[in-house]
Amino acid sequence: MKSLLLSALFLSLVSTTQSQHYFYDDQYLEPSLVLQAGWMFGGMNALTDLGGKKVRNNFLFKDINFSQTHICNTIFFQAAGHSGLSFRFQATLGSISAADSLSHTADALASFRIHRNLHFRSRIAEWQGLFCWEPLTTFADRSAALSPYLMAGIGFFRFNPKAEWEHNWVALQPLRTEGQGFTEYPERRVYKLTQIQFPVGMGIRYEMSARLVLHIECIYRFLTTDYLDDVSTAYITPISFGRNLDPATAELARRLSDRRYRGNDQPVSPNAQRGNPQNKDSYFSVTSGVGFVVNRRKR
Repeated sequence: MKSLLLSALFLSLVSTTQSQHYFYDDQYLEPSLVLQAGWMFGGMNALTDLGGKKVRNNFLFKDINFSQTHICNTIFFQAAGHSGLSFRFQATLGSISAADSLSHTADALASFRIHRNLHFRSRIAEWQGLFCWEPLTTFADRSAALSPYLMAGIGFFRFNPKAEWEHNWVALQPLRTEGQGFTEYPERRVYKLTQIQFPVGMGIRYEMSARLVLHIECIYRFLTTDYLDDVSTAYITPISFGRNLDPATAELARRLSDRRYRGNDQPVSPNAQRGNPQNKDSYFSVTSGVGFVVNRRKR
């Protein structure tokens, strides 16, 4: 008798749990795994050694120059359970740029940047796998129509920093502007144009209907490279370019590696500071868009 009562209680709990998620509303059934595909649109910006404001610490948006924000687009596919946890795969195309000439303040760091006179731009293509968590869904019986969420994951991105020279945009990585790969600088390795990233972010979603979901998100990418802008350490001895590159490439490398303003009292000094290797580069995006639930079906 006792076993029958326990069995009946167990079946009742299972039935109750299933009924919480079986019906989305009076028209649609709720699957155990909600599949969503969507598109996001917004702005992308970078935090590197170049440009920015007068604040020395470039973390947490303190050194951001909003005039250098560029359009980015994201497509994503997401699978969400009823526990508040979901997994998303997404791909993004965007652009970043920075210029020392924009550092117009009285700060000593800004003066250093203006004298350095470097700039860059780069296209960004990235692929990310993200775990998402909705606290309200985790601690409630079912998903709320309006719900914030946190994101973290891993990804890969491709970049290619370029500088303008004589009305052309020249790729900087092949020029080895800081002696990367030269025998005179064995500690400076040639950086790869495809690298790993660690994205973290937050967002909020609003379910307009059983099929349509609005998203607003901010994602920050932690990087393992300091060469997003092709600037990291110190200037090199100009003769090293001729020793390691063909004559035409060496001449272009000399011109683009050192673009400092020079006066009669400011001689060129090799090994002077060019960037700050202590702070890795990063970039972030703020986007909004729409997702379409593809597997809720009508009752």
